[in-house]
Amino acid sequence: MAKTPCGFCESTTYRITKEHVFGEWIGRLFGANQPDMIVRHTLKRDGVATPTRYAYGLDHQVRMACRQCNSGWMSALEVLVQPLIMPMIRGAGRRDLNLTAQLTIARWAMKTAMVAEYIVPKEKRYFTQAERRSLIDDAIPSRQLGSYVWLGSYAAKNDGVQASSASMTFADRVPAAHISTFAVGKFLVQVLVERRSVGLPARPARPGPWDRLLIPIWPSAPLLDRVRLSWPPPLNVTDRGFDALFDRFLELGAKRGPYRGDSPT
Repeated sequence: MAKTPCGFCESTTYRITKEHVFGEWIGRLFGANQPDMIVRHTLKRDGVATPTRYAYGLDHQVRMACRQCNSGWMSALEVLVQPLIMPMIRGAGRRDLNLTAQLTIARWAMKTAMVAEYIVPKEKRYFTQAERRSLIDDAIPSRQLGSYVWLGSYAAKNDGVQASSASMTFADRVPAAHISTFAVGKFLVQVLVERRSVGLPARPARPGPWDRLLIPIWPSAPLLDRVRLSWPPPLNVTDRGFDALFDRFLELGAKRGPYRGDSPT
């Protein structure tokens, strides 16, 4: 029987392991795995919710990465990003982000979007094997992918993670774009991938105060290493605003599909 290749490095040498969509350290921030802390897991596909599952931890896991990747560069990335985003998750005041911090968070956000996509069947995924491999080789989101990453501040009560992901498709079911929005505590990140827009600015299809709600961290602007970006942005994202933010690029494709996943805790 042929071995399943790793979703990132493509190797079949090491066994495929379970990878947390969100690192275990994030769950511990909210008291996960404590006897009195129950975490609610929900998922919607095509607007239909699956049965709610309760657990003692933030334990959404998928089988997609090999042991070498999981315990290697992926683990190292979580170690690097943890001190950068932990204060933002907790909403602990203004944070200045230099270029290195921005690139680390952007790579973590793209990795998270790629891992989370394995919740759905293979035929419904947007990223290609080559695109996932490039995240290892380049150590930053690929400039050839048409990828964008923004940071925001989530104002609603959120003792865990709220997440939405979707591929937007044309009428012929050809994937047009992928968008993921994750709110982890007070920290919010949005990832857009649209292969046709390589080298062009991302232009939302729907009006809104996006420039005041989000801080762009990828792609990096010229001379960005001389500029420190500050979080949070001027405006916070509300509970209702989360859906509007998620839908702001909807007209990139004829419709949203094939799935939308919500994982509030």
